[in-house]
Order: sequence, then C-alpha cells, then structure tokens
Amino acid sequence: MRRLLLHTILLLLLSSIAAFAGDHKTLRLNSGQVISGEVLFENEEVVVLKSADGSRYQFLRTEIESVTDGVAQEQVEEKKEAVPERKVGLQLHLSGGAADLPGQYWCGSAEGLVAIGAKNLLGKHLFLGGAAGYKAVIHNKQLYSFIPIAVAAQIPFIDNKTAPFAGAALGYGIAASKAYKGGLYAMVDVGCRWTTRNNGSIALALNTSFQQTRLNLTETLDSNTYTNNTGRCFVTIGAKLIVGL
Repeated sequence: MRRLLLHTILLLLLSSIAAFAGDHKTLRLNSGQVISGEVLFENEEVVVLKSADGSRYQFLRTEIESVTDGVAQEQVEEKKEAVPERKVGLQLHLSGGAADLPGQYWCGSAEGLVAIGAKNLLGKHLFLGGAAGYKAVIHNKQLYSFIPIAVAAQIPFIDNKTAPFAGAALGYGIAASKAYKGGLYAMVDVGCRWTTRNNGSIALALNTSFQQTRLNLTETLDSNTYTNNTGRCFVTIGAKLIVGL
C-alpha cells in the first residue's frame, strides 16, 4: 500500500514538472510586447516565464492580452526595430484677413504658403523648414502681390496630439510687379493643432504678417495732389488653416 502511494505521488510530481518544463507559450501584453518561453509558474493572478536567453519575466494576468501555445517565430518581438517615423514634412498654409497700410484705409488680404522641412525634431512635434508662396493685398482697387520666401518653424507648447502652438516665418517678399518693390517678410501664428492617425496634422490659428514694400502713394492736401515713392509695410491680421503631412 505504501509503495503504491509513493508511486502515485512520484507520478504526480513528475507529471507536474513535465507540464511546467515542457510548456512553452507566447504571451502578448497589452502594450503590444510579445515574449515566448518556458512557463515556470502560473496561476489565476501571475505568469512566470523564462525566455530562451535565460531571462525570467513575471507578469500579472491583467497585463496580458492573450496567451498562445508554442514559441513565436520571433523569439522576443520587442527587440524588433520599430518603423521610423517620417522625418520630412510638408505643410500647406492658407490664410485670409484684413491688411493695414499705415496712413491709409484697411484692405483685404489673402495668402498661401507651402513649407517643406524636418518634422518631429528632438522626438517632439517640432517643425523647421523652408517656405514659399503667394501673398496678395487689394488696396484702392489695386492688387499688390508678393512671392514670400522664408524660413518657417512651428513649435507646440506641449507634446500632445492636441496642443496649442506658435509658428513663425522670416524671409523676403519678392514683388510680383515692377510698379512697386518687395522687402522684408515676417509672419507669426498662434493656435491649436490636432495630430491625425497617419502622423499628419490640422491646425487653426490667428495670424499676423508683415510685408515691407516701396510704392507710389497719392495724397490730397489742401486741394493739391501729391505722389510720393515711399517705403511702407502691409500689416495683415486674419485666420489661418494649416494642413501638415
């Protein structure tokens, strides 16, 4: 009777050891990490696993998304290189508003810019690149248009998918007509940006821009008309839509 009892206990122990020693499983964690190895211990709360390189891991059941039998083709999937994010970005800026020419009346203004450069700088949603576009101001039924070429930047205040940001550009606006001259171009944005699933972005902002020029202005004083070739600056205030890829 004793011998039978000892044999039974020994058989149970050997079965348990064999069950644990030969039980290879693949764990997929909630974080997306995948680990394969030999199960050393498991119950309703934890799983203890030994990988092929001898490392031991202990996970709570609440951390595990799924458990499958066998060893994954990739022994430790977390070592797999992540797909790098695109480092080159493109932004389309569209803005409209009112422009003020000092000493004159307010007038309408519209502007479009395309910026290409580096994005996700320093691991953040920073953007730095070059920009070129078209700026138009209608003053006294006359169109003044410029081709701005500038260095542009966009800096978020916090690194979240939804984040307030500030943007700026500085360069030169080339006059599109010989009737007037170009000059310094500058732009400042303040708004909110939303990052899309494909790592693009959409932003709405308040915008102000400055465009120096030299043009002929006609003024009437004491019934006399005077024409002066003078340097002025168009100051534009409006709203902007920015689409980033």
